[in-house]
Amino acid sequence: MLETALVAVGDDWGRMELVVESAAEILEAMDVDPVLLHVFSDSEFKKYLETLEYESADPDDVASRHEGIQRAADRFHDAGLDPTVARVIGAP
Repeated sequence: MLETALVAVGDDWGRMELVVESAAEILEAMDVDPVLLHVFSDSEFKKYLETLEYESADPDDVASRHEGIQRAADRFHDAGLDPTVARVIGAP
């Protein structure tokens, strides 16, 4: 039985919203918690650090501040699910 599901979250919420809504419905019905993943390019990650005025930071913390991740997490919480956040730094 499926225990978790990986949901990739990009930068374009207009495109991501339908994916997240559909995933929330399916995962809620299956009682499966999502793992939200955002892939940062090296330059994007550095930009986030500058925006947050950090010299360095835990990439998972930076990912949790990503707007798309926050919106997706809110939607999954509304469905009664407990999302976690993961990240990768590399080529998206």
